[in-house]
Amino acid sequence: YDGRRQDGHRRAAQERRRAQQGRKAAMMSMQEMPSSRDVKVAAKAQRKTAFAASAILVAWLLYLSVWPQLAPASYWLRVDRIEVKDAIANNPPGMLVERHIRRPFRGSWIVSVMRESESGGGFYTYCRALGQNDYRPENVLPYALDLDWWTWPDRCPLEAGKYYLNTLWTIEVPGYPPKEVRITSNVFTMSPE
Repeated sequence: YDGRRQDGHRRAAQERRRAQQGRKAAMMSMQEMPSSRDVKVAAKAQRKTAFAASAILVAWLLYLSVWPQLAPASYWLRVDRIEVKDAIANNPPGMLVERHIRRPFRGSWIVSVMRESESGGGFYTYCRALGQNDYRPENVLPYALDLDWWTWPDRCPLEAGKYYLNTLWTIEVPGYPPKEVRITSNVFTMSPE
């Protein structure tokens, strides 16, 4: 009987300990529970983070969709000057060109040689050349640049008179709409032979 009583006391003591541990655990979890204010602050911070992430994503998507439309032609090609030197008729005049290829692109070009009308009332298209090139930043112009090179493979022999050049490049890059660079040279004179 005493043994049973001791076993009963032991069991009762164990149950009391378990109950106390359960109460302590419940008290601790209640102490660890955030207050309603903390929950509101955390929810507000999460909303701000979600809004900021959404705003960044929208801005990036807009940039990707709008940049191709807004990117200027000078992002690929900048031409600052075309100067054509005076020359003797039927000889290709020398040229000075300041151009900077900033990024590779495929492009087409048109050169229009404009001649002053005999009446002096303006200029008309005397000859025209066109072609396509693969433009790369490492490409350079020849040292002895002349009109024959500029209009290659066509030649445009010039008679005596006054002229100027219009040059148009159309930049064709995948994912971007075509971009154009236009420049007009100085007026130059071809003297009689």
